[in-house]
Amino acid sequence: MKLSKRLPKILSIDIDYFDEFDYPKESDLRVRYLEEALRVLKESVWSLDDVIFIRDHHKILNFLDDYTGIELLNVDFHSDFCSNCDQAVCYGTWNRFVMCQENSVFRWYHPHNRDNIYRGYCNDVDVFKNNNSHSWKTAEEKSVTPYGVNYLIETGGFDKIFVVESSDYSSDILVECLRSFMKENNVKFSGGKRSEKLNSYIRRRRKMYKNCV
Repeated sequence: MKLSKRLPKILSIDIDYFDEFDYPKESDLRVRYLEEALRVLKESVWSLDDVIFIRDHHKILNFLDDYTGIELLNVDFHSDFCSNCDQAVCYGTWNRFVMCQENSVFRWYHPHNRDNIYRGYCNDVDVFKNNNSHSWKTAEEKSVTPYGVNYLIETGGFDKIFVVESSDYSSDILVECLRSFMKENNVKFSGGKRSEKLNSYIRRRRKMYKNCV
């Protein structure tokens, strides 16, 4: 029997995920959760040099263009399946421009309890139930607690890990927390460089999305 090859596992943590835990009586809880996740991350990797810190989520595309298939776990307040941004490549549309998506698995890990079914969706269509609304081989969503996020980090066996600042959507207190961690550990933001191969793919996808709503 021929064994199927394991897809490379990619973890992306957008720190705006932790803003969901801003409770009135415990306003610093979101910071404590982020600090704990960063501590677990530091202890779970050989070196923080192996973690890619990026300011904007769509910059992740610059690091994924050599893959033929991936399993991407996105810890995020938002699904980033936005369909109303004029289909430009941005923080809300980036996963529609992952080059290998047709051969890949996308898993959105969010903090929502689904009292509002569209909270964080960035879309008025449940793309996770409507396979015709995206090009991923598989797309799934699941609610996860901050403790669950730590467990993912510890046990995931990831080939590549990203931490995303998303300062336009993350609260100032979380941005400050992340930057303090980076300064203490002497790590910098990376941007990567968009390859011509990726540029060409994006142009083709934008033409395809031109008439999408």
